[in-house]
Amino acid sequence: MTNPIPRDIRDSPLLIIAWRDCLFWSVTNPAIMLAFRSDTGIDWVNAVTPLESMVDEATGRIHAQAATYIRWFNSNVWGPTK
Repeated sequence: MTNPIPRDIRDSPLLIIAWRDCLFWSVTNPAIMLAFRSDTGIDWVNAVTPLESMVDEATGRIHAQAATYIRWFNSNVWGPTK
């Protein structure tokens, strides 16, 4: 799997902090999550129980959803990079 974090962001210690904070904020914003679900068809629901977390980890679901969200976030929330 390729790194979904744009290279110019990864190479800047200050920019990676701003990008990370914006990413974390975006997943708490209902309008942004609604747009993500609408655009991708992925209804991202966080695991509630330890068993659900273990299943998500074992199947790779959480990593796949996170990578998909990050790519969508980069295009639709963060905006174009170099």
